[in-house]
Amino acid sequence: VMVHDVAWREAPDTFPARGRRWHERALRRCIEHAALVITPSERTASLVRDAGMPVGRIAVIAEGCDHLPPADAVAAAAVLARIGVRGPYLLTVSTLEPRKNLQRLMAAYERVRPLLPEPWPLVVVGPQGWGESLTPPGGVKLAGPVSDAALAGLYTGARCVAYVPLVEGWGLPPVEAMAACTPVVASPMPSTGGAALEVDPVDLDAIGAGLLAASGDEARRSALVTAGLLRARELTWERAARDHTRTWEGLCSGGPP
Repeated sequence: VMVHDVAWREAPDTFPARGRRWHERALRRCIEHAALVITPSERTASLVRDAGMPVGRIAVIAEGCDHLPPADAVAAAAVLARIGVRGPYLLTVSTLEPRKNLQRLMAAYERVRPLLPEPWPLVVVGPQGWGESLTPPGGVKLAGPVSDAALAGLYTGARCVAYVPLVEGWGLPPVEAMAACTPVVASPMPSTGGAALEVDPVDLDAIGAGLLAASGDEARRSALVTAGLLRARELTWERAARDHTRTWEGLCSGGPP
């Protein structure tokens, strides 16, 4: 069984009660019946172990980030035109739900928008999850869900990508952006491997400073692009698939995971 995170335990207020109950029952079934639990990070492995899974039945296999199709600049331009964005922009990508911390991200952006080289908009891509609907401040544009090719194009064209969830078991959007050679501002999470500009997700000043640096400081942007690209090259799905195959073969032969 693959367990990406136990976020419903770490940030229970960001999940509906029904969701917490469902996830908790599922985790208990994993611990009782799964021959092996695979997690994407040591952090999640530690939390699963704390929940009662024996250490000998846990394996860690990092995920990949090279799954998006080639960037479709035309599709991306159509998305931007639909929401009235022309020229440079900042980008965030996530489901619109409390755990993703979009309210704080938007508040931090609102504070620093006058300090940007230009009042670049913040484009929010992703489907509506649960919780209250977002009321975007000035400059924030809600694009909704988009195609994978359009998303790849939006990553490529962004001044920076911001992703500051309260808790994350892995974190795909930051490394998708890194693969597109785009600077990333992110809360601490396993996927980024230190290649993002890390900020405290509950500190508006820190988030705002990160947005300013990653979008407007060219030296910092260049360093982040280089670090991100090196990190992205480590995270291929072929490598992940081989690690899974070796793990399953070891499990089938009765050896350690």
